[in-house]
Amino acid sequence: MNPATKDFVSEEPRAFRFKMGRVLASSLAGFIAGVIVASIVWGIGVWYINQVQKIPTPNPAINASAK
Repeated sequence: MNPATKDFVSEEPRAFRFKMGRVLASSLAGFIAGVIVASIVWGIGVWYINQVQKIPTPNPAINASAK
């Protein structure tokens, strides 16, 4: 196996009946971890944008009296 592809497959001591089972189990675990991390990043991004947009709008009555 190419050394670069070994970064994406964990070397689990568990024995699988088929070689594809090991690759599938490791890939599925990586996919689930990626979904969790991506969800956290998106959640923080949405929360941050909502915090930034809470700037109070000026009162139009105050602006009209200043003219």
